Formats: sequence, structure tokens, C-alpha cells
Amino acid sequence: MSKQRYIHIGYPKNLSTTLQRDYFAKHPDIYHMGIGCHESNIDYIDTSIARAVEFYLCYAKRAVYDDVAEGLKKDFERHFRIAEEQEGIKAYGISSELMSFAFSPDNIDTYHKAERLHDFFGSETKIIMIIRRQSALIESLYRECIRIGYTETYADFINYLYYFHERNATCDFFYDKIVSWYQNLFGKENVEVITMEEIRESSGKLIQDDEGKYLLTERLSSALGIEKIKMDLGHYNEPFSLEVLEQ
Repeated sequence: MSKQRYIHIGYPKNLSTTLQRDYFAKHPDIYHMGIGCHESNIDYIDTSIARAVEFYLCYAKRAVYDDVAEGLKKDFERHFRIAEEQEGIKAYGISSELMSFAFSPDNIDTYHKAERLHDFFGSETKIIMIIRRQSALIESLYRECIRIGYTETYADFINYLYYFHERNATCDFFYDKIVSWYQNLFGKENVEVITMEEIRESSGKLIQDDEGKYLLTERLSSALGIEKIKMDLGHYNEPFSLEVLEQ
């Protein structure tokens, strides 16, 4: 492997869609395999990679996964070869916040997802992890749950996270444990952790330098060993106002 492999694992509600569509999918030095391909919030480079990430990496029990793992590895390696042979490409990989967070109870454990990623990508892969203060993340996730049909109060939501933490996504908020596990698999030097608080102003605006380059994309480009260029970052999945959420 002569070029840098990467996996952006999230977290959710931390500019994932923006980075997928406007950074990974558009930077000329990157061969991006998804999510964010084809100017879509959900698309991968092709159906084989979509199937591998969205289903087998996240949901498949071991009895099923073991039967298909070799075929999935070949699907990834086919794109790895294309990226390695393509002139001008310096980094290639995937982005999915499902890798850091279980959106539903039928997800396999986040630690097992990391092991499967290691099987496909290898130890020299750069892991990109963007986090924010947990209380702010939980509030944002609650708003997202309301958008998709959750009808309980915020107090009910907090009670669920607390009293059933052994079986829900609360364990994924233990950043230190997730970081340690990825470092164990991929090496401490290959896990890049960026906090939202350091790349965004208190107003919510992303920090830019005098040339208009975003601190966030500069940090990512440094981690991947690619050119730091000025890129336009859009705002996707616009949140509902508090008034609309209350209704």
C-alpha cells in the first residue's frame, strides 16, 4: 500500500454529511468510496460497497458474515487497486457514522464493527473520528429522533439512555473506550480525533483562516497527507426549529 487508506467513522451530528459530500467526494486527491458519492447523502461508489458497509459490517451475525467475508474483501480490494493505480490519487477510503454508533438495537457491537473494518482495510489505515461534548450530541440526537417519528419527551429520552445503557447506544458515547479500541487495532498514530469545539465557533460557524480555508478540512488533509485546498462546505440536513419540534 503506497497511498493512504482512511475510514471516517463519525460521530453522527458532527458534520458527517457535509464532509461526505463536499470534502471526501470532491477533493481531487481522494478516491472516495462512500457515503457521499454521486452527490447523494446516502450513496456509495457502487452497490457492492454499499451492501458491505450498510448491511454486513453493521448487522450481519457472525454465522452469516463468515460466509461472505472473503467476497466482501475482494470487493474492497478491487477498488483499492483502482485507487492505487489512478494517477493523482493520494488517499482512498469510506465514511460512515454507523461505524462509531449503533442507531438501532439490531446493530452489532461497535467494537465488532471495528474488527471487521480492520479485516478489510488493514492496520495502516487512518481512522478519522470527530466528536463533540456528549450532552450537546445527545440533544442533537433527540431532535433527530423527533424528526423521524419519536414522540416521547426529552426526559423520557434521557431516562431510556440511562436506565437501559447496557443495551442501547449510550456505550458509544464513551469516547475514550472507542478511541482505545481503534488504537489497539490500527495503532495510536493512525487514529485522528478532532473535536467540534476546536474547529467551530460558539455561534456554530466553522473556523476559517485568512484565505478562507476551513480549519476542519486542513486538519483532515494533514492527517491524510493530501493538499490543503480551499473547499466549499454546504449545510445538509437542516435541523428543525425548536418551535417546529415542539409541534
